[in-house]
Amino acid sequence: MSKLQSKIKLHFKFPLEFNDHTRVPDEIFVKTKNFFMINYEGLTISGTSIGYWSHFGIEYKDETVEYFALIDKNKFLKIIKPKLMKQIKKFEKEFKQIEILCYYHNVIST
Repeated sequence: MSKLQSKIKLHFKFPLEFNDHTRVPDEIFVKTKNFFMINYEGLTISGTSIGYWSHFGIEYKDETVEYFALIDKNKFLKIIKPKLMKQIKKFEKEFKQIEILCYYHNVIST
């Protein structure tokens, strides 16, 4: 019987297009997948969704794909969380975005 463990579910929403409406190359998604596997030891990719948001009065529409990982809570708090803002900024640069949506929450899993 598996033991319940405290984990963090870390979510990122990545756009399928740059802000100039050109398609994000597959190589960027492969690089991002590899980052998740190396640093978070897993990855789930959810289907696409459409989001609307406003920045300085300009409305944006993004088609996004969600990447998420379940991470041991202690590892997240000690290793990943202190570096999270730096990683978000790196993803913003790679995906040529004003912002990348990232959020996390506590979960219990086996």
